[in-house]
Amino acid sequence: MPQYFPRPMPHNPGRAMAKVLLATEDRRLADELGGILVELGHTFVTAAPTDGDIPERLSGVEAVITDGAAPPGLETGGVPVLFLAETRPEAPRENGTDAYHLSRPLDRRELHFKLECALRHVHSTSSDAVRDEEWFRTLFEYAPDAYYICDLNGIFIDGNRAAEEITGYKRQELIGKSFFQVKLLPATALPEVTRLLQESRSGRRTGPDELFLTTKKGGEIPVEISSYPIIMGGRHLVLGIARDISARKKVEEKLRASEESFRLMFELSPESITLLDRTGRVITTNSKIHDWLGYRPEEIIGRNLAELPILSKLGLFKVLRQFRRRIKGQDVPPYEAEFLTRDGRPVYGRITASPIRNEAGEVVSVLVMISDVTRERRAEEELRTSHDLLDRIFGGMRDAVAVIGYDYRIREVNDSFLRTYGTSREEVLGKRCYEATHHRVEPCLEDCRLKKVFSTAKPQTYKHAHRTTDGGERIVEISLFPLKNAQGKVESVVEMEHDVTSEMRHAEALRAARDQAQTYLDMAGVIILALDADGVVTLINQRGCELLGRPEKDILGKNWHDCFIPQWSRERIEYTFNRLMAGETEPLKYVESYILTADGRMRLVAWNNTVFTDADGKIAGTLSSGEDITERRQAETALRESEKRFRDFFDNAPEYCYMVSPEGAILDVNRAALEALGYEKKELVGASLVCIYAPEAHKKMERLFAQWKGTGAIQNEEMVIQTKGGEKRHVLLSATTVLGRDGEPVHSISVQRDVTDRRRAEVALRESEEKYRQLVERANDAIVIIQDERLKYVNPRMAELLGYTEEDMQNARFSDFLEPGEKREVFARYRSRMAGEEVPSTYETVLLRQDGRRVRVEVNAGMIAYDGRPADLVFLRDITDRQAAESALRESEAKLKATLDALPDILFEVDRRGRIYDFRAPDAQALYV
Repeated sequence: MPQYFPRPMPHNPGRAMAKVLLATEDRRLADELGGILVELGHTFVTAAPTDGDIPERLSGVEAVITDGAAPPGLETGGVPVLFLAETRPEAPRENGTDAYHLSRPLDRRELHFKLECALRHVHSTSSDAVRDEEWFRTLFEYAPDAYYICDLNGIFIDGNRAAEEITGYKRQELIGKSFFQVKLLPATALPEVTRLLQESRSGRRTGPDELFLTTKKGGEIPVEISSYPIIMGGRHLVLGIARDISARKKVEEKLRASEESFRLMFELSPESITLLDRTGRVITTNSKIHDWLGYRPEEIIGRNLAELPILSKLGLFKVLRQFRRRIKGQDVPPYEAEFLTRDGRPVYGRITASPIRNEAGEVVSVLVMISDVTRERRAEEELRTSHDLLDRIFGGMRDAVAVIGYDYRIREVNDSFLRTYGTSREEVLGKRCYEATHHRVEPCLEDCRLKKVFSTAKPQTYKHAHRTTDGGERIVEISLFPLKNAQGKVESVVEMEHDVTSEMRHAEALRAARDQAQTYLDMAGVIILALDADGVVTLINQRGCELLGRPEKDILGKNWHDCFIPQWSRERIEYTFNRLMAGETEPLKYVESYILTADGRMRLVAWNNTVFTDADGKIAGTLSSGEDITERRQAETALRESEKRFRDFFDNAPEYCYMVSPEGAILDVNRAALEALGYEKKELVGASLVCIYAPEAHKKMERLFAQWKGTGAIQNEEMVIQTKGGEKRHVLLSATTVLGRDGEPVHSISVQRDVTDRRRAEVALRESEEKYRQLVERANDAIVIIQDERLKYVNPRMAELLGYTEEDMQNARFSDFLEPGEKREVFARYRSRMAGEEVPSTYETVLLRQDGRRVRVEVNAGMIAYDGRPADLVFLRDITDRQAAESALRESEAKLKATLDALPDILFEVDRRGRIYDFRAPDAQALYV
């Protein structure tokens, strides 16, 4: 019965629980063994091996487990003993009892198996033995893991179905062969397998170890192998248990990929991410901290929050307080704190802290994400400043301004409005506009422009007659501007009143003056445009008509904003116009805006603006001179885009890029060069170019610099640069020249391509090629490469085998060296392999030597890529002598068998244990023990 233990066997419900004696002085071992026995459904008693009352305690005991010698009282009891020892003794019995040896450290499966074997031995009968044999064989055969049984030399003896499924070999193909013969293991695994066999010879179990098995089809399967020494038929053998771990390996690979994805997300996050432990020490941080604050991650990692210079005093106090709350498990909403950059500038960050808990729910670390909100804070401050400015402008405007709601009620007025109408803020707020400006209780009779602005959301400018407090009439120019809410709906309207009564008196005089000036204006090379207070064109010169593509009569009298401004910019232009009419000329002296030509094209015009006044000094309109800058602006935009593309390329290029002045000073350097050299940009900008080159490259650098100044270019010159830490790297240097407007060199663009790794790879490749060339040239087997049915490579052993020179065989048809009767089958295998079909890689065939002798060879062929195309790599081993020896052996065995069969007497064989076997049937069971 083989003593192997592939996996724990289930408790046999058909047998009652057994009583086991634990004979050990090791309390921990006794507790461990007792726990396992209880799980298996057994009871136990304990005693030290030196106790005198062991014989009494043996009453009812069916097995003994001990870590020392057999306890006294077992000599004649026949109770099986399980010995726990560091090594496995050879002797199968001690003191006349059945002995089972357990190796340490304790293996639960081994204990379970051997205890079941011991108990079965105690209770078994001959029929039980047969059932046990069938039970063990079924367990062995249908186990989900692959079971291999081999001798101590690695010769395969038996295996189960799972072993056949994993390797693709039938048991009959493996029995009698070593693992090395059938190439079940790749060459790289041979040292490890040799070690495991040595361990097994010493009686020790091994594993689990991870190895690759080579299948019959040539594939490799990762397995987890454990081996156990067993005894079968009196022989010491090895049981190997292999478990296919391909699925586990795939899961591990996915896990590594997932971890890499997380690492990339962590590093490429637009926010600064920092992980803190419970004490506030920085565990890790991403590179965003450097972009934001100027500190490299290695300057932050490992330091405590209180030690870091990145927080202001107030910011540190706030962060520490919130951090302590997070560690206690309290909720902390996002908050803002003041940080300090490396150069001392204050910046602001919005902090979101997320606790990381262990399985017990305790906070073990805190993940902190910091968003830069400096711009938002500054924008808020600017908004407050802007509101203050608008309040001052609103209050200081000379024109009367009122904010009117949809119900015509006045919501706000400026001081000028109060002075104009002689009222107070308390009296006017809440009144309807016509009550305050017309002293009426009914709306205006004429069409109300205010209502139109509410319905169209478009500004309006018009002239209107208002009544003063003394009953007089004055003409005012009213500008209405819609105020919209967040949904785009008009909530109220700003009404600006400008008194134009005196301006009307001077309108005629202005018109006459305009006619006189028209002649001069038409001679100007720029657009001359005059608008009245309503935005109506009152004057335009010939250049303006040409640019608009319209005659003067189609322009004059038209509202400039409605007719000649693109709709998408009208509101902004009208607002600008109204500000000019309000007297805000200084900030609006120069304005750029688009105009709309007759053919629908847009032209960009640069306007220089001013206003003209009437006799009373009041603004009556605007006067502007405009230059068409469409083409110039397009050129400037293209130039900016080109410069941006160049800067993006320069900063992000993987090569090392520099800008170098004609004097040899470094003007700029990109990120890749800084990372490779280990410098900060401020350390290199302004420094001499020589500082980045190794001393041995200085002379060549000076020569190349002189060459660049003479020719303006350098191409692929190999140089040696030296990093800040002293490491030397090989680069290919190319340089071009950037010229100024005067044609003189401004600076060079120098690009270094790092070829250090390539050079190392080339050296390694040459060494590898030389090593494998030597292996192939000196191989004991013949090796050839066949492509297009011709020999593309022949090693010396192949030429020697067939009696040719390598030159004679080179490029010859490989069929020329085959025995005629073998050509058809060999050609069929070759063509099927080249077509990608699965064919046996190993077979035998016959070659013809130059002298006509036949050579039987064993062929091992496989498809490879040779010079970029499919080819057949073939190993040929001369098996002529081996076949002759095998034939002689078979004849000798046949003669011996015939001789033995002819003898009338019985021949016996006695082994070293005294067991007797029939010599003519060595595989039979012992006749006598």
